[in-house]
Amino acid sequence: MYSAPRRVISFARGCLAEQSMRRWWIVSLSFWIAGLGMLYLFSTFKVPLVLGTLLTTEVTIVLRFLINDFWVFGCERPSWGRLWQFHVACAGGAAIWWFVANLLPRFGMHYLLASIIGSGLSAIFSMAANFKWIWGKEPSALPGREDPAKKGPPGSTRSGDDIVCQAKGT
Repeated sequence: MYSAPRRVISFARGCLAEQSMRRWWIVSLSFWIAGLGMLYLFSTFKVPLVLGTLLTTEVTIVLRFLINDFWVFGCERPSWGRLWQFHVACAGGAAIWWFVANLLPRFGMHYLLASIIGSGLSAIFSMAANFKWIWGKEPSALPGREDPAKKGPPGSTRSGDDIVCQAKGT
């Protein structure tokens, strides 16, 4: 009988075994670190924190989108529609983190632990939004097994007027 931690570890190994999922995590973690660096750079130039965080957020969102679009999901060209969806997904992830990070301390949890839990829930939401909604690719989907009724342009992973993406890493 499997315990819950073993199932979580098994699930994580399965996700990380797929190339597109590994690439997604590499991009996400790299831009988390880059965002901290940008924020530090803005502070050294005496940019007000509110402006610095807004600029850092927007720059990292756009660059992360472009790299995800091309490198992780194999799209030939970016689209305004996917960029908008990515912004919405990022806002949703931020809202989840903010809610959890502020709610759990009200029940006696240390604020840093609450922030870590909020970050984990936000990452799960972002992963689901990226793989299921924005780019419409199942992490475990195999090429050539698409539903003909839902098939988009040749080489795409789903139907849609602006989606022309290869299923990288499957």
